[in-house]
Amino acid sequence: MEALRGTYRRVKNIDANNTRNNTQLRKVLSREEREFEWAMDDDLNTPRALAAVHRTARAVNRAIDQGEVSKKDAAAMCRFFSNLDEVLGILGQMKTQELPEEAERLMRERDQARANRDWATADRLRKELFAMGIAIEDTPAGTVWKRKSL
Repeated sequence: MEALRGTYRRVKNIDANNTRNNTQLRKVLSREEREFEWAMDDDLNTPRALAAVHRTARAVNRAIDQGEVSKKDAAAMCRFFSNLDEVLGILGQMKTQELPEEAERLMRERDQARANRDWATADRLRKELFAMGIAIEDTPAGTVWKRKSL
């Protein structure tokens, strides 16, 4: 389930600059959402439902890695995961997890430093965020964060 939470985290933190909607991803979301619903209607066939969820997570991660996600795609993915969570409740407190104001400021500064190719400042800010318990991952779709594991 941690991998699924990681995917949800990536989706929630997408800062997509791509304006072209990913129709293939939308088809996957639609197909797997139907598969999930059918599995739940099939006497709560949880293994089948989770297989649909994991197929979706793979497709979502692949699209994020390739930078093929628009803001509308990200919103559709959030809806998918929110609907899933209403049924299974596996995302837990992650849905409400937000960055502290100071961390948001540091993330913005780091993004600006990266845009200016000021790698020393970007690395210093990454370390500051890590000291605050926040791990950073840079992707083609933008920077994503997660709380580091203890």
